[in-house]
Amino acid sequence: MAINHNNNVDAIRSMALQTGACKKIIHVQDFPELIKLMFSPQGIEFCQAHNFPAVEVFRENKTSLGGLNVYVDDGDIALTGKEYVCLVGDTNATIEASGPQFTHTIILMHGARANINAKNYAVLNIVNISGEYSVNKDKTVIVL
Repeated sequence: MAINHNNNVDAIRSMALQTGACKKIIHVQDFPELIKLMFSPQGIEFCQAHNFPAVEVFRENKTSLGGLNVYVDDGDIALTGKEYVCLVGDTNATIEASGPQFTHTIILMHGARANINAKNYAVLNIVNISGEYSVNKDKTVIVL
């Protein structure tokens, strides 16, 4: 049976609004737009405050996450040079962050784990909503 992604996004939008999300979510039309909003400063703040979206939402929409740097139940993975990353569920990532070209934003949710290796003036924004992480860094790295 095919999933109707529009109805799914409508349900997610409704849950978010009931939980107190900002009005920006009203304009979200698909799951990729929802992920983009999740990485905004307001989206990060909302997700932290409400542990939102639920792990089931990510699992139900896993097929819509290609290319969005969201990893759901992906086991052991290695990532290099990503500006935005969201790790969810049974995901254990080794992340390489290097250089000041952008802030490396890493969101951990629903038990995900990360070992972050940072160097060369990298700036890290680690958002631990409900996961675990460790950072190995040189003295040039800034962790916000």
